[in-house]
Amino acid sequence: MYSVDIYNRVRRACLKDGMSAREAARYFNKDRKTIAKMLRHELPPG
Repeated sequence: MYSVDIYNRVRRACLKDGMSAREAARYFNKDRKTIAKMLRHELPPG
């Protein structure tokens, strides 16, 4: 499970700063599927 902070950083990078999901995956060292889930959901599950 990832913190709200990492969710916010990923979402800001992709949605506001224009970074692609693939670039975000590389930058944050996360799987592309994980980044896609972070972009689909505003807050982490739980």
